[in-house]
Amino acid sequence: MKNLLEADFIFFGFGKVTENIINALTHDNQKIICVSNLPKMNNLTPKVTWFAREEIIQKKVSARQAIFAWNNSLPLHDKQMMNWIKSDELLLDSSFLLSSSSVYKDSQEVLSEDLRNLEPTFRYNEKYILETNLTELFSDKENQHSNLRISNVYGKGLTHGLIPSLLNSISSTNPPTIFQQKDIVRDYLHIKDLIFAIEKLAVLNNNEVNINISTGIGIAIHEVLEIFREQGYNFDSCIEINAPSQLKKSVVLDSNLLGSKVSWAPTSVRDGIIDLLNESGFF
Repeated sequence: MKNLLEADFIFFGFGKVTENIINALTHDNQKIICVSNLPKMNNLTPKVTWFAREEIIQKKVSARQAIFAWNNSLPLHDKQMMNWIKSDELLLDSSFLLSSSSVYKDSQEVLSEDLRNLEPTFRYNEKYILETNLTELFSDKENQHSNLRISNVYGKGLTHGLIPSLLNSISSTNPPTIFQQKDIVRDYLHIKDLIFAIEKLAVLNNNEVNINISTGIGIAIHEVLEIFREQGYNFDSCIEINAPSQLKKSVVLDSNLLGSKVSWAPTSVRDGIIDLLNESGFF
């Protein structure tokens, strides 16, 4: 008989965002399992138990919450892993997928979770494929599952996106690469607010399938650059490139559903950038 492993959270997949979430949760003395075929991250606290996929399927696990941080649908083709998740070898109260705003269409309007707001080719979107498969799997398993559609995350240690690239440029003194089309609009979410939302939703009796996690406020590239300029950082030597023709000009997510469930007051982009400059020792 297999020994039962117990945890507060079990993570499937690992990256910079996941690392931030895990480190925040371990500060709250949460017991965490991370399942990834990446080399074990030695900078994580010893409170995190690390398993490769082929190792975890030999175990029986009971966890309060599962968080799927897969970037694409390839793990769905790992039949042994998926059969293990479907089975009683994994016992859960509920689960989240860290999905993204990429499932939504290009729009000047703020976008709610409504199906009509998805991009025209949403059925081929990797995150949407994950959403539908995990939603169906956990429905069959009679576990609550929610897809967290997350806007553009920035924060200390993150490397992807406009704000992280500008911070990296300051620390490395290398010129950043910026789109010539500076009217492209996104809503930018501080990693601390994402962690807050996950922690709050994890303890709720939530029955929403899809939830946007965002500020609900669109910021153009030129406005982000102006915030840095006000703090004394100009990027006049930046490398300008044309945005890909298929890049969406405006994607801003409505956070009203999230706000109806938790006390939601996300950090403004201005405050978030100033905090990061302070944390990074640039002031």
